[in-house]
Amino acid sequence: MSRDRELARTALGAAPLLAELAGSAAAEAELRRALALQPDYPDLHFALARMRAARGDLEGAREGFRAALVLEPDYDAAALELAKAELALGSTRAAEAVLEPLARRRKQWADVHALLGRARLLRGDGAEAEASLRAAVLLNPGFASARADLGWALLSQGRSDEADEEFARALELDPLNALPRQQLEWRELVAAKGEGAA
Repeated sequence: MSRDRELARTALGAAPLLAELAGSAAAEAELRRALALQPDYPDLHFALARMRAARGDLEGAREGFRAALVLEPDYDAAALELAKAELALGSTRAAEAVLEPLARRRKQWADVHALLGRARLLRGDGAEAEASLRAAVLLNPGFASARADLGWALLSQGRSDEADEEFARALELDPLNALPRQQLEWRELVAAKGEGAA
């Protein structure tokens, strides 16, 4: 291994500790120095992109994840993080373009299916969202946020009773999740008003 590559690996390993001890600015500076020595090392691009995402620089994070993927096209962790950044930036189609091949490669990654379902739901395709979200909860029945999103996908298709079941399951798994609770409370209120009018 070359000296530059060894220094880059050392910086990559030290980044989390530096972030804790000296703050993310010192860790980011160290990663940038390592990247200058070893620009073709995808893990350095990935680490820097994650650091940027953590501090809210989603554009910079997207750029870093893309750079890692150019260097290593099958870097699935970078693809997943890129899709998260795309979604956070409102680019649902770009997120789907990254997630669809990833879901075919990583059929057992519930997170990939759940994120693809959320992207499809945000784009307004409830049926496709449902298919992806069902795959996620099949792989991980305790995936509360995927169950809540499945509830929204079902509701978008007018299947409110099934949606309520998924919202209730999501609440059982994560009692602090306010969105499914609010949806169920609202539906109960509407039902009670409907019964009072009859």
